[in-house]
Amino acid sequence: MIAKTLSKLTPVLSVAALLGAGCQGQVSGTAGDEPGLRTAAYSVAPWAANPVENLYSLVDDGPVRICIEMAPGATIARSTVENDLAWATWEWVNAVQPNSTASLHADVVFTCDRLVADYVPLFDMTVIVYPGPGRAWAHGDVMDLYDGEPQLYETVLHEMGHFFGLGDTYIEGGGCQPNQPPSVMCNATFNTLQPDDVSGARQAFRVINPSLYFGPVPIAAEGSGRCIDASAFGTADGTYIQLWDCWPGPLSNQVWDYNWETKLLVGEHSGKCLDVAWSGTENGSAVWLWGCHGGPNQQWEYWTDGTIRSVASGKCLEVAGFGTENGSAIQIWDCHGGSNQIWHGH
Repeated sequence: MIAKTLSKLTPVLSVAALLGAGCQGQVSGTAGDEPGLRTAAYSVAPWAANPVENLYSLVDDGPVRICIEMAPGATIARSTVENDLAWATWEWVNAVQPNSTASLHADVVFTCDRLVADYVPLFDMTVIVYPGPGRAWAHGDVMDLYDGEPQLYETVLHEMGHFFGLGDTYIEGGGCQPNQPPSVMCNATFNTLQPDDVSGARQAFRVINPSLYFGPVPIAAEGSGRCIDASAFGTADGTYIQLWDCWPGPLSNQVWDYNWETKLLVGEHSGKCLDVAWSGTENGSAVWLWGCHGGPNQQWEYWTDGTIRSVASGKCLEVAGFGTENGSAIQIWDCHGGSNQIWHGH
């Protein structure tokens, strides 16, 4: 390791100021081959490259405008469909309100108006309600619903998730994909968003509207562009912390929430803390995931030079051996300013 040291700098005052200069994710992508990786989860979702399919590109401009078309034979009351759509929109928008620098609009206006001259629609999405049983479907800026659905609101909440950029996480025939916690994107049996849904909604919003977002972010190493990652979506104490490709979509086992008061870095997927193993203070001490207890080995400071320093030792979080490959270990070491010790938001 390089033995050069840096003069002490003032800890950075804003996570956004330190991490905001990093790369912004793209709005499409596919999963990789990490063991246990869920391949169609919200976190790596094949969510819409077409902005019209992601309502977060609209909600900061005004209310969401929805056109409901009742197909011949549909018997459900239009007011029931309107109520379900309004509540589902409110839930998804509300999920990211605390993480936005702007006041978002969860209001819904039901209109099918078009400009008379060229028939350009004055609404953001169309919902078509068909009679009888059938399989709901969200495609483009259209949602198909069936009035014979016994859990209509749960289905609407699920399908609305696609418009907010999230992918399906279910297995055909029943159940959730491996390592996928239960969520409305896994099945349509929930009538409110689950923790994984909220996490995914926030990260989808972050990528679509980075200038408005100030919540938890993935953290990438300057030397490789890869992210701090809890291996195989682990949530148990002692889960290996490594370097791994930063997925284009919101990947919750790479998303970390920093609390300026407690100085804890908490993994969104687990609620557990980035922890120096065995309270180590020596060079090469490993870091892992551990239940948050607030001890100095779990406290970190962001510095203006791009380093993240352990309060217990004053040493820097780094990628071991200047590694740049997937699976490279994360540890602490004397601060030297190398690219393996400089971190930024992804």
